[in-house]
Amino acid sequence: MFAFISVYAIMYSNYFYGNWSKGQEENFTDDNKVRHFKEQLFTGYDISEFEDLFKTKNVTYITTTGVDGLI
Repeated sequence: MFAFISVYAIMYSNYFYGNWSKGQEENFTDDNKVRHFKEQLFTGYDISEFEDLFKTKNVTYITTTGVDGLI
């Protein structure tokens, strides 16, 4: 089993009641790709982007499941 933090959960928890456009600027590129921060302990992923990390690995994919607050 593998777990990840959704970039959308980061957006909702950090920017929902604040400056949403600042969150988009900080967490997404101009072409709407997720920004990753190697200097931080955690970075957010889009679900399909996270699943793509395993396509070249010797693992058997079963399913993706999870809970992500509002999403």
